[in-house]
Amino acid sequence: VFTLGERIKRDADRVDIAEDPDDLGRSFIVKNDDGGGCLMPTAAAYGEWCLVYPQPDRVSDPAREGVLATLQAFEDAATGPDPGDPQTGVFAHLDLDSAVDWVLLQELSKNNDAYFLSVHLYRDLDGPLRLLPWDLDLAYGGYPVNNCDATGWVSYRTAMIQAFAATPEFQQRLVERWGELRAGPLAEDALLERVHTCRDILGDEAHANFEVWAMDEIEFSWDGINWLCPVATYDEEMARLDDWLVSRLAWMDANIQAF
Repeated sequence: VFTLGERIKRDADRVDIAEDPDDLGRSFIVKNDDGGGCLMPTAAAYGEWCLVYPQPDRVSDPAREGVLATLQAFEDAATGPDPGDPQTGVFAHLDLDSAVDWVLLQELSKNNDAYFLSVHLYRDLDGPLRLLPWDLDLAYGGYPVNNCDATGWVSYRTAMIQAFAATPEFQQRLVERWGELRAGPLAEDALLERVHTCRDILGDEAHANFEVWAMDEIEFSWDGINWLCPVATYDEEMARLDDWLVSRLAWMDANIQAF
């Protein structure tokens, strides 16, 4: 079994943002990374902001300066003395509903990489910054081994996430939106049906996959530790995932007001 995925790029079927006719950096996509040599270091997130669009080797100087100015204003707001202020804080620059949905997805999946690395921001001309989901492979109770259960918030919080949590409007909308989603696509039956549909599509090929790559030989080692949450068989993992999702939904129902 192989996985094919599209990277986050400017495209009519991916991130459909307008091209800046004046080439002043008003439309852009950036991602959070720590490889060095990117656009600018970040104090609000982790590592650096790296250009995705315009491409780093093609961006004009005026466009680069425009992107830098927008990001610096956002950074200053997120790390300033009152990040929750509606006029000068983080949501003076970032779309609130985008941030709410993004946080709920990260927390539902209890994504180990939720708030550092792979964080993507985009801007469409003179609109607000928006967050994009990406990189959820170390999630849903599968990693790391010391945090396999379905309880607790994602533990690592950057200054940006702390700014969200310090904003009453964000907290209120987070609770409201969670209730809306739980009555629709994140209702227990709806979510499990989506998982089971994916499972049905894989069919017997999933078992054939593990005949080639045996389950007990799969590990992700770091410092001599296999960091994947332990399971013995594919069927055991599928049952564990169902149970984990049901438990995660219940835990977030009980704790969403305390994010």
